[in-house]
Amino acid sequence: MDNIKDYLKQAKEFKDNGDYKSAAEYFYKSGLEYSVNGYLKEAELIYLNALELEPDNILYNYTLAYLYYTEKEYKLAEQITDKILILDEYSVNTISLKIILALQRDDIITAKKYIDKLSDLKSKDDIGYYAQGIYYSKLNMWKKAIEAGKKAIEYNDKSIEYRYFLADTYYNAENYSDSLLLCEQIINENNKYLNAYILSAKNHIKQNNNYDAKIDLSKAIELDLNNAEAHYLKGLISYNEKQYEKSLEFFKIAITINPAKPEYYEKIAECYYNLGKYSEAYMYYKEAAQIEIGNANYRYYMAKCAIAMNDKETALTNFSIMKRLAPENEEYTKEYKNYLKEIKNKK
Repeated sequence: MDNIKDYLKQAKEFKDNGDYKSAAEYFYKSGLEYSVNGYLKEAELIYLNALELEPDNILYNYTLAYLYYTEKEYKLAEQITDKILILDEYSVNTISLKIILALQRDDIITAKKYIDKLSDLKSKDDIGYYAQGIYYSKLNMWKKAIEAGKKAIEYNDKSIEYRYFLADTYYNAENYSDSLLLCEQIINENNKYLNAYILSAKNHIKQNNNYDAKIDLSKAIELDLNNAEAHYLKGLISYNEKQYEKSLEFFKIAITINPAKPEYYEKIAECYYNLGKYSEAYMYYKEAAQIEIGNANYRYYMAKCAIAMNDKETALTNFSIMKRLAPENEEYTKEYKNYLKEIKNKK
């Protein structure tokens, strides 16, 4: 931070003297100082000053695009990557960022196009491997994703982002021990890295280690009281311990913070179902089904709730929707036929 004043002073002097290239360079240097110290909004404004003077500088454009990506301003990042690729279609870092941005919106086709381009360029750099890792993880190709994640770290072992990606990929590949090891490394390096605590807790839950999971989640909530996933996972621990009333408290906090997650409603519904409160269970399964319309499982359990409430018409309606959504599911078909047979026998 000590250098920023000097950089900005020199940038102004160069600009006043008409040396715009040097002025842009010193604006860029001060922007980097702000960025490294976590002042991202200030960095953005300074990068824009540099680009006002050197609008076609690929390094300045890329740095701003990556800043927008880290700030989750994906549309702005995409606009700049498109601009860079017009200036230089072989900009490897930009191609890699383009892949990551495409995958952010689940555009597998565009991502594959640029993955192939990276391959043609025989690119070997950290962000390229990271982009490939995200691509393979989107396709549930965990082995390839892990290989790419390891390569990214090999080229840049300072990046917490890459290590977190690899930890998350290990988790998805059901390698909980290696995932936990990386989480511990990240937390030791940065004890305010919220997502590492969340992922560590998920690993502990999978290993039936609720004690350590609770410690991780308490730390996560201390860092961010409004983290829905942390409250949801606390609810999941209570649910696994069959403490349904207690788990309801946590799940309901989670949906208050993030009402768009169908799995939160599903878990509340399961609690009520296990407590024999079928009307409430039905209501929350219905909420989940309205968010994730194509999920046949919600309709199946809505039918089960209706059966428990002796509501034949509602049960048949939901079984019918379930069958339409998942015509190949043998378990659902069997349940539906059994219910039809049961109704017929009662006549």
